[in-house]
Amino acid sequence: MTVTGLLLDYFNTFLEVSMKKLLFAAAVFVTLAMFTVASFAATSFDRMYVNQNVLDQAQNISSSSFVNIESGDRIYILGWAAKDGTVLQEVYYKLDGAAKACDGSTSYAERNDVARSLSLDPYYCSRSAIGSNGAMMELLGINELEIGSYSVEIVAKYYNGDEEVIKIFDLRVGPSLSTHYTLVPGNLTPGENALWLVYDGQHAVVEFTSNVSFSRIMADYTWASRMDLGRSATVVLNLYTFTFNPAFSMSMEPFASYTFQTIGDNNPSCVLDLEDKAAPAGTYIFEIKTVGTNMIGNVGAGGYLVLDGAKGSPDPSKVRYLDETSPFSFAIDGEAYDGSVLDDNPADTEEYYDYIVIPGDVDGDGEVTDWDGITLDRYLANWFIIVNYDAMDVDCDGEVTDWDAIVLGRYLAGWEITLGEE
Repeated sequence: MTVTGLLLDYFNTFLEVSMKKLLFAAAVFVTLAMFTVASFAATSFDRMYVNQNVLDQAQNISSSSFVNIESGDRIYILGWAAKDGTVLQEVYYKLDGAAKACDGSTSYAERNDVARSLSLDPYYCSRSAIGSNGAMMELLGINELEIGSYSVEIVAKYYNGDEEVIKIFDLRVGPSLSTHYTLVPGNLTPGENALWLVYDGQHAVVEFTSNVSFSRIMADYTWASRMDLGRSATVVLNLYTFTFNPAFSMSMEPFASYTFQTIGDNNPSCVLDLEDKAAPAGTYIFEIKTVGTNMIGNVGAGGYLVLDGAKGSPDPSKVRYLDETSPFSFAIDGEAYDGSVLDDNPADTEEYYDYIVIPGDVDGDGEVTDWDGITLDRYLANWFIIVNYDAMDVDCDGEVTDWDAIVLGRYLAGWEITLGEE
């Protein structure tokens, strides 16, 4: 074979191999593209009720990260799930990791509205409904659980084998301490069940007296806004220990505080969790306050905040809403108690006008002792404790720091130091 023939043969072989590689790469690209399209999924978890399986104005707990129920209670859910390239097969839930069934007898109807919204082939939404407005889906077996705490995951499973987690929450089976109060609208039409907290500085405040210690306080809170407007807010939950009267109490350091963000159309949990440091029985003031928002215009033009109503009515002698706050629903969760969880609130006193702060008297008992040093150290270590905040700034520099603990420690050790001076 001539040199020219060898070169032509080599070139043809190279061209054949290159073409095969190109075709293989193209096949891989198409496969990945198909996989990417098929992996598109969307879910909506719209409602979750306890002992209520029909869509109405019942207390919606779909946004809650924990749920308290009594033994024998049932849980119902409503929503939809869709995935391009496949069809919803079933919805089930995991209880501490073990798969449990949901009642699908009234579920899995077509949702053409979802298909149009997501630009999907209607076939892929032919079984997308999770429950219906007239018969929501039940998490079977919840009513048979023993008293205790459980982890729950609600899962959508598709015919192609894929799964999507719809909701995760902690479930506590009673007896529980949860006392709910109906929201009674102020300047709104009765039945709207709304208390607006829209602009900076707006707040809702309630005073109550608990006969038991409690580990959580919560309210039903909804943030609703068109996604494209991008409205958002920063909300702070404060729990104050009652001393003398509300004005004085809220001028002190909160017993506990929690901040959360809202944006778009989410419904964040409005829960102040005290973790392992329960609030002892006593009188408290619970505040829900908007501290930052990009709201503009009136409520109807953008987003709005709603404190939703629950069933039952507040006893005026047991609960006091402050600063002309319209009543709103709230609950406390703590020790079991045989009797009324809430007691009468104490009368206000004007004693705080004559209240003299004793520098270093951190626990407010009227004298400076070694216990004040211990209490200040614990405060600086982020313990949940009741303190006289104004008395902790012993060096009068306008803030409470480790240096205040050092100065107070030296005073208690006998150093010639005058507390309350720079």
